[in-house]
Amino acid sequence: MKLIRLSGHAKEQLFFRGTAEEEVVEAIKTSQWQPAELGRLECRKDFTFENIME
Repeated sequence: MKLIRLSGHAKEQLFFRGTAEEEVVEAIKTSQWQPAELGRLECRKDFTFENIME
């Protein structure tokens, strides 16, 4: 499998989307890909949100 590298823009968006780079890489490796707009491909994966409220 090829090395997965996120662009600078993708890395900046991690915070705003509430995710970690490891989760994005896991989704890329394990999710089913499907057609998206403009001839692109997309994949999705749901992760458990484990925030502790105090």
